[in-house]
Amino acid sequence: MSTNTNDFDRLVSGWCDGALTDAEFATLEQFLQADAACRDRFLQLTAIHGGLSWEFAEQPARQRELAPLSPSSHSVASEPSHQLRWSALWWAATALLLLLAVWLGWNVSGDSSSTDLPLIVRTSAGVMVKNAAQVTQPALVGQTVSVGETVQLEAGDELALRYADGTQFKLSGAAVLQVAKASPGGKRLNLREGTLLAQIAPQPADHPLLIDTPQATVRVLGTRFELSTDQHQSQLNLEQGRVELVREQEPVVCVEENQVAYLSAAAPIAVHPRPQVVSQPEREWEFSRLKSIGFAADDHTLVGCTEWQAVYFDPRGKVEAWPLAADRRELLLGQPRNDRASYRAGQLLVFETKAPRQLVVWDSQLRRQLRTWDHFEVLLSETEHNLAAVPSKKPFITAIATDGTWMTTRVKPGRVHQFQLHDLVTGDVQLIEQPTTEGWLSSFCASPDGKWLAVSLSNIGRDRLNAVLLYAVAEKAWLPSLPIQRSHLTLAMSFSADSRLLALGMQGEVQVWDTHTQQLTARLTDPGHHLNLVAITPDGSQVIAAGQSALIRVWSLHNPTQPTLLETQGRVLDLQVSANGQQLAAVVQRDRVLVWRLDQLNTLAPPTPQVPID
Repeated sequence: MSTNTNDFDRLVSGWCDGALTDAEFATLEQFLQADAACRDRFLQLTAIHGGLSWEFAEQPARQRELAPLSPSSHSVASEPSHQLRWSALWWAATALLLLLAVWLGWNVSGDSSSTDLPLIVRTSAGVMVKNAAQVTQPALVGQTVSVGETVQLEAGDELALRYADGTQFKLSGAAVLQVAKASPGGKRLNLREGTLLAQIAPQPADHPLLIDTPQATVRVLGTRFELSTDQHQSQLNLEQGRVELVREQEPVVCVEENQVAYLSAAAPIAVHPRPQVVSQPEREWEFSRLKSIGFAADDHTLVGCTEWQAVYFDPRGKVEAWPLAADRRELLLGQPRNDRASYRAGQLLVFETKAPRQLVVWDSQLRRQLRTWDHFEVLLSETEHNLAAVPSKKPFITAIATDGTWMTTRVKPGRVHQFQLHDLVTGDVQLIEQPTTEGWLSSFCASPDGKWLAVSLSNIGRDRLNAVLLYAVAEKAWLPSLPIQRSHLTLAMSFSADSRLLALGMQGEVQVWDTHTQQLTARLTDPGHHLNLVAITPDGSQVIAAGQSALIRVWSLHNPTQPTLLETQGRVLDLQVSANGQQLAAVVQRDRVLVWRLDQLNTLAPPTPQVPID
């Protein structure tokens, strides 16, 4: 790269911020045309800028005097002074230059009347893009998502999209979003499923941004909001601005700032004041690559876990990291939802060592090994029984008794019908078959007293139903299935301290069951959200849930229609309630640990309507 790096970086930064003069723009154009290294550098810097620019905590994007390069702002026909002369380069361009052309939004025709298209500015490895011909390929930073193309995300995935005018969207968790055909100069998306965080730049009055959901069309002129949807229900949480909800043969419904709209095919659109939002936690820390969090026995010190360290967060601000062995190792914990090395009281960590190869149960209060277990040959031989077709044979932990006497493991991927229960005192392994050969195991939860193991099954039979069962560990017997609404998949589970109440996180709601009577005691709706993290306070008075959005919901079971929202500014990776029920801790995206006082939350928020989800 022959160009002065600092000068070039300054020009690219100015372009990203829309702050270049005409002369600076011409200089940037010359650099890009003359130097391949500059073009490589441009791709790197714009990708970084796009990722860093996504922050809902920031002020709304200001209007730029000079819009980013795009067909609509720098076309051949409308602005010849800023036209980039790519004709000769087009024929000699390599695949990298084609990607650069996509990133810049330039094309040879420069048709300013074409539909405005979003660019991918950040993506995780699992995100896929399906084109109109149904061909699916991995999403790439800098890629334009064209009309008719669909982005697909699984649990744990993330995607950020950006338009030329600064409009930004963020998807996280399981989601399906399609770019639809819009009127000339407009934008249109089809959100079929998932949670979409949006920061919308002001749109022309005659060309509002449109987002279609299964229940209605959202018409936006400029605002910040969160939109969650599935095939049954949608929820629009409007933080700033104004939007309109449009349904056929119904009046247009206006949603104003700090309001929430609930949509269901079975009911009229309902608009209510936004619930109380707590934006500031009581305490906050940062620690790189933290995976899970829990409370130590004193109910004040937090114990976190990375891939190879136990991390202690003292309430006075001190942070201390303890290596779990002399060399780094991976915890035997598998997929993101099961990355929980601490349970309820946050006292136990379980990990696998390499040399010697053994399973270690670590007592976080005593900061030493509680016991070790090295029956790996038994574990693997039992695991491989009748599982020859499973590609990955490595088991991962799904639940552990709070006293560390037993744990359960299973094998990835999830379409298996059995799991292993390991006695961590004797080393015995018990292979447990699920009571039906239909469906497969999806989630596990150990009761605090170690007597019960809750297991959820998914995709049972031709109708792909779901179930939740209890396994009595001492008696080695299954109990009858809870009579849950079997069309809804259970994503997460949590017991109260006495093991009587069991909270089930589902798509669009949390159900609370009495395990003794097998009766439903509460149904807490949160339309459109996949609630894959759930906790219940030890006394069973409060239920906490989180999903793909940057908000944690806290319900009081004494008044279950009035949730309080905890704002996290990032997707929640793990959450834990202290043993005394007074504090809530969460690990949040971008390596943050947040703590709130549950006993001080004001739950006098406006009621959330119980939206039908059938």
